[in-house]
Amino acid sequence: MKKIYIFIILFLFSVLMCTKEDNTIKTEITKWLYGKEACISLTYDDGTITQFRVALPMMDERGFPATFFINTGSIPGSKYKPKFVGRPLEEIVKETEKVPTNKDNCYERASAISFLGYRNVERYQSRAASYFQRGRFEEAFKNIDEFYTLVRNGKLEPIKRTTESRGQRKYKPLTWDEIREIAANGHEFAVHTVSHAYLSAMDEANILYEIGKCREDIEIQLGKKHTFSIECPYGINDDRVLEYVFPKFPLSRNRLTDEFVFEIHRGSSTKPESPDKEYIQWQRGPHTDTPMETMKEWVDTSIMNNVWLVLVFHGINDMGWEAKTEKEIEEYFNYIKSKEDKIWVATFQDAGKYMRERMNGNISSKRVNNTIKVELTHSLDPDLYNLPLTLKTYVPSDWNFVQINQGTNIHKVKVNKNEMDSYVLYEVLPNFEIITINESD
Repeated sequence: MKKIYIFIILFLFSVLMCTKEDNTIKTEITKWLYGKEACISLTYDDGTITQFRVALPMMDERGFPATFFINTGSIPGSKYKPKFVGRPLEEIVKETEKVPTNKDNCYERASAISFLGYRNVERYQSRAASYFQRGRFEEAFKNIDEFYTLVRNGKLEPIKRTTESRGQRKYKPLTWDEIREIAANGHEFAVHTVSHAYLSAMDEANILYEIGKCREDIEIQLGKKHTFSIECPYGINDDRVLEYVFPKFPLSRNRLTDEFVFEIHRGSSTKPESPDKEYIQWQRGPHTDTPMETMKEWVDTSIMNNVWLVLVFHGINDMGWEAKTEKEIEEYFNYIKSKEDKIWVATFQDAGKYMRERMNGNISSKRVNNTIKVELTHSLDPDLYNLPLTLKTYVPSDWNFVQINQGTNIHKVKVNKNEMDSYVLYEVLPNFEIITINESD
């Protein structure tokens, strides 16, 4: 009888151990796609034509996707052009003669500055925007009153309209047909307002026109996928403006709302060194005089600290703000390419989606007999967040190859081995069918 009891105990213990083994299969979502050590997003502002004629072919040659934040008002075929939304401009100018600028009328007056038809008035609007952002309203009022005094006294030079720019004469202009082809090759297009506006110097109606109509034209031409991201011009971080932005766009390069991200903006000297956040977004904007060694150091630092490096380019060759040369761009892209085993080059949208899906993801992983079953879900809107994630599943040490199935997607993967672990890396869709992993020849 005693032997029978011992047998039963040993049997139950073996069942318990098997059950425990089945429930100890470890699966995790890697920090970046493909298990890379860092992520780089190549972003471009303003739609400068050399971005497409010079930089784009280099990116396509190296397999780099990019994000282009474009101003739609200048693209032929766009439905919406730059315009002032509000009262007749003449009425506003006339009112300034008797009513000084104040908190009730300042944003309307500042919005109208660039639409009155005078040359070299951008400085008045940019000053107003700067003063508003810093809460220096009295200085903003004085600046606006100074402008309208010049208008009423006929001291400003009218704009002489031209039909084409220097860039259009030198390069074939960008069209929506070409933009669709570029987007089909994996590049992202995103909102940068209709006219590259100083949103901090605008009232509600004109802010909504600039961001809303740019978004609408992009959606008409490219579909909703390309209305995910926005960058308000001049890299502003204005609470008043962003209150209009956040409800309309899931992702803003001006500011992220995710608690798990530590942001370092372009103007900051803060080093991306292990803050108390899961992710670091580090924005750097190469200027004309930025040394190549500094730009390369950004890449190396990002790899070292698992950073999301968001590069912000404007001009290329002799066109656009703070232009870099073609030779510099090529050297830099070659350097990034040389690190491709450690870097995931992703659009701004895809990098943002990956982080959010991972941070909101749930994994169930168990072994049933000789099959590992993994279920991957997340709690986000599946219509917006449907990017594949990279999973890392630990497998028995004697496995060398596995077959991974998710629905009709089947692929064979080699097992990675080190002194401690055996594991496989693979890409699967969240909120889809259960993944099965089996040993393969």
